[in-house]
Amino acid sequence: MTELEAQFELAVREACTKAGNLGYFPSYFLQKMTRTGAVTYAKELVVSGELQTGLRRLAQLKALDLSIEHLVARVPRFASLFTKDQREAAEWRLKQIEALRR
Repeated sequence: MTELEAQFELAVREACTKAGNLGYFPSYFLQKMTRTGAVTYAKELVVSGELQTGLRRLAQLKALDLSIEHLVARVPRFASLFTKDQREAAEWRLKQIEALRR
């Protein structure tokens, strides 16, 4: 694991802790991430066609900044971990969930 990948995983874990403080505990997400690695799991999630329950829950909590999509699409220091298509897919997912909240 590179230093940047480790920083990404730490950022994801911190986001999960903050989500827990808001009452959303992404236990399945954390289990899967622990098995596959944060970057690998993020790549799977952002290209998934469905908007997962966790993303919907974070939208309800007005905490999309804690989503994996936010970290992939909107945090510049992690951009090099993902392809342009993956970053665009994450941004698309954020826009879709934001549109549903209006």
